[in-house]
Amino acid sequence: DTKTKFREEINFNFENIKSSTFSYGLRIYGKKPFSFSNSEEYLSALRAESIILRTDERKASIISQAQTLAASVNGTAILDEELLEEICGLVESPRAVLCEFSEKYLEVPSLILKTVMKVHQRYIPIANLNNSEELTPYFIVISNNPESIAEKNIKAGNEKVIIPRFEDACFFLNEDNKISLADRLPKLARINFQVGNMQEKAERLQKMTEVLINALERTNTNLVGSKTQSGSNYLIDANERNDIIQAALIAKSDLDTKLVFEFTELQGEIGDIIVTGKQIGRASCRERVY
Repeated sequence: DTKTKFREEINFNFENIKSSTFSYGLRIYGKKPFSFSNSEEYLSALRAESIILRTDERKASIISQAQTLAASVNGTAILDEELLEEICGLVESPRAVLCEFSEKYLEVPSLILKTVMKVHQRYIPIANLNNSEELTPYFIVISNNPESIAEKNIKAGNEKVIIPRFEDACFFLNEDNKISLADRLPKLARINFQVGNMQEKAERLQKMTEVLINALERTNTNLVGSKTQSGSNYLIDANERNDIIQAALIAKSDLDTKLVFEFTELQGEIGDIIVTGKQIGRASCRERVY
């Protein structure tokens, strides 16, 4: 607890390293040690070395810097708790650096771009100030180098790194769009499940969906207020029924795509991207099944 002033030295060894009353700052400043006699002096010495020890202070600094940079390009930083926790554990002297990428990559669905930036690179995406679902061609890197002189190289390096990541995403998306989710269904037979394979599971899901639709009609379940009701029966439009049943069958088909192989956390979401406006009209796997 860094709020408590400790004055007693505790002697112990860990991995052949003996505890002591001196430590080191950032390696960019050399290996000159500094000494302290209590916890308060320790915190002060770390601050003098540009190190923020407390996680909550580090997180607050990252949020403040990120939002300031995002505002400078008329955007808002997309900050989620999981990403912040991870970044806080990676840096001890956070400095936010604004980076940019070509607008041509904005043609790729924002969900994929955000996953590339956040999960693969630990970057902070910047959304449009007036539309949080729309990305801007900017992102933020949290560097562990507090020196402004290093910012130019950090910016250039990370802008270079993101290009092949985005190019991969473009390639995977183009390749995956060549084969419909319906045509991928037989390939699910190669993916094992707890019992049988994923194709068999998809077929079971389709049968269960039909049963549920019939049950809804019989029990007058009013889930969609805009739909027509007749007597005591809840009616589903015939086209919508077919959409839902078809979506249930192909809901797992994106497991065969290159995008899901690369970004496993997007299973179901990728099916949405591929299927929207194509095989099942206005319906989508996630909306109709999940």
